[in-house]
Amino acid sequence: MTTESNNKPEQDITPEQLADEIVQQAEEQVEKQQEHAKEVISLEQELINELKLAVATAQSTVSDQKDSVIRAKAEVDNIRRRA
Repeated sequence: MTTESNNKPEQDITPEQLADEIVQQAEEQVEKQQEHAKEVISLEQELINELKLAVATAQSTVSDQKDSVIRAKAEVDNIRRRA
């Protein structure tokens, strides 16, 4: 019997109103999902940017160390030639 009393207000709603309500609820769900997706993408993009920065820093360090090793080897070769 409670079902009948709950159904009466729904019977007063026109099909167009019901369709509009369903569309509105669907749009709200889509907006929530899009916001969540943007947050996830933003976090992932932030992590990617941090990793790219770390790789660039590591590459710079390796390049500097490689240059130092080449210079040290050249210096050792020069010392051997002079001796």
